[in-house]
Amino acid sequence: MASDDDAVSKNRERLRFLRLDDDAISTVKSVRQMVESSLPGIADGFYAHLMQWPALKALLGGGAKIGHLKETQQAHWASLFSGRFDDDYFTRAVAIGAAHERIGLEVNWYLGGYCFVLEKLMAELHAKCEKARFPQMAGAVLRAAFLDMDLAISTYIEHGEAGKMKREMLALSDTVDREVATTVGDIERQVKRLIEGAQELAQVAATLKTMAESVAEAVSVTSDNVQSVAGASEALEETSRQISTKVHGTSRLTDAAQQKMETAATTVEGLKDATGRIRDVVRLIQSIAGQTRMLALNATIEAARAGEMGKGFAVVADEVKRLAKLTEEGIRGVNAQAQAIGQATDETVAMVEEVTLSIQDINTIAQEVNHASEMQLSATADIKGNAGQAAQHTETVHGHAQSVLSQAERTGLTAKKVNELSTVVSRDVGDLQRRLGIILRSSAAGDRRAVPRVAVGLAFTGRIGTREVKGHTGDLASKGVVLAGLNDPSMVGEGGTLDLEGIGPLSCDAVGASVLGLHVRFREVAAAALAAIAAAQAKARAEERSYIDLVKGVAAGVTGAFEQALKTGEIAEADLFDAHYEPIADTSPQQFLAKHAMLTDRVVHQFTETVLEKDQRIVICCVADRNGYIATHNKKYSQPQRPGETVWNTANSRNRRIFDDRAGLVAARNVQPHFVQTYPRDMGGGNFVVLKEFDSPISIRDKHWGAVRLAIKP
Repeated sequence: MASDDDAVSKNRERLRFLRLDDDAISTVKSVRQMVESSLPGIADGFYAHLMQWPALKALLGGGAKIGHLKETQQAHWASLFSGRFDDDYFTRAVAIGAAHERIGLEVNWYLGGYCFVLEKLMAELHAKCEKARFPQMAGAVLRAAFLDMDLAISTYIEHGEAGKMKREMLALSDTVDREVATTVGDIERQVKRLIEGAQELAQVAATLKTMAESVAEAVSVTSDNVQSVAGASEALEETSRQISTKVHGTSRLTDAAQQKMETAATTVEGLKDATGRIRDVVRLIQSIAGQTRMLALNATIEAARAGEMGKGFAVVADEVKRLAKLTEEGIRGVNAQAQAIGQATDETVAMVEEVTLSIQDINTIAQEVNHASEMQLSATADIKGNAGQAAQHTETVHGHAQSVLSQAERTGLTAKKVNELSTVVSRDVGDLQRRLGIILRSSAAGDRRAVPRVAVGLAFTGRIGTREVKGHTGDLASKGVVLAGLNDPSMVGEGGTLDLEGIGPLSCDAVGASVLGLHVRFREVAAAALAAIAAAQAKARAEERSYIDLVKGVAAGVTGAFEQALKTGEIAEADLFDAHYEPIADTSPQQFLAKHAMLTDRVVHQFTETVLEKDQRIVICCVADRNGYIATHNKKYSQPQRPGETVWNTANSRNRRIFDDRAGLVAARNVQPHFVQTYPRDMGGGNFVVLKEFDSPISIRDKHWGAVRLAIKP
């Protein structure tokens, strides 16, 4: 890599500037034979001198730690005088400078201590070498010593500034983490309230819907009733109009009847007068008949007196008498009839008067009925108008009731959607906190490890506490290791021993557990173990180069294919970057469909499938967008899902899925040229496989789209 080449070039410049050429290096090697036996004594004197200073004593500690420091210091001096100024030497010198900075050893203490050592070395050298060669040897030792100090102090300064910046970034990371946690907590509480409000709204909507249904039903019945009333009002108006017409006719008839009764009364009065005159005539005739009877009686008497002479007169007298008798009898009948006529006439007059009075009463009532009928007709017209308006208003109310019912149903649906949305927001907020935590902790600024770590998959066996453990490592550093897949929190705080492949047994303590595995810190690491760890890291880095080149090549190919698709209009840029994932029904684990899925299905396999054929260790090679969504996986992992077989689907149907776990997010969000990580891959059913993954970003038109993920077996 370019950074490694720059470091090598810089180290060569250091050697040339200090004149550490082949002759000087040869002289340094010859010095080693003279001073090597004196190094333990110099180390004892050196640390005895340091322990006189309270500040240094507090930094260095004592006991076994001092013994370990003495061994490390002697090994470094022996390496310095070996004359091998190679990568291992420079790495070790830089590590010493970093260690000094880390424990807080100030530069003046470091220089003073080095001066003490140089004094002792020069004295030993002066006592043991030929006097003529002393200047040459002293010069070579000083050059080597100043190279050593240059590397340590330069690293000290660089790490000091970097450390300061990193501490600030860590503090910022912690602050952001806390703020995110606080904000997420607030949002979650608000979302909880929103969910409660949505549920209450749903209940209100349900109640409103029930009430609206009742109102709609009642209004519907009322509308029918009002329509009936309106129809009845029209019939009532027509009946009232007919009654009014009849009443008007009745009034006219009573008026005519009254007039006729008045005429009849006049006629009856005339009949009464005629009856009175008949009575007068009857009385006159009765008087005449009486006089005639008297005349006949007188004539009879005179005829009797006249004898024979009066017989003819007697006959006349008898006839007159008989005629008078008949007249009396006739008059008696006429008188009886006249009396009957008079009585009937009196009764008729009385009756006509009563009928006239009744007709007058009827006429008065008819007039009142006529007036009431007119008022009823007016009121009926008002009722008809009001009933019509009521019918219209009732129809309007019925429409509004239907609208309220519809709105109540929509409110219920909206409440349901709000509740679902609140749940999604709550989940997404939790995911946001988790994702930010992953991104912060995975960044260089958020890395709390004090020594470099390398993704190395070494086999291990051992015991942590009372538990036997075995498997493969994840990250490996000089001070600790991650045991991939072994993330049982109950083991944290337990001590034990690990036997790492190629390194040997190391005593250790479990200090943490995460999705990566169990984090273990080594107690003490001997020089041989440190060398073995460094060798394993170097081997891993060398091995990584070929896979890094492969994943970069795939990323370049996919990038070109995407850009060509944009150029030809096969897909719009907005669709390529669209992050809306539509759930696919009846899938477990859940699968999704994105707008770029058809494109990746068409163009990705030509790059990813060919890589699988190049190396049997390569397990996967796929393309994920920036959210961890893999639309198109390798063909062997893109089998159609089997209904009800979630475990099988988890292992074999990995396309159309979102992998936003730590490994997935770190890969998807990485913008560095490459990133290497080791992690346990979930194959379903509690089955995990440890993989080492190489990730390379995909950028389209200067916008980060996602990454290529290539993983191998450790």
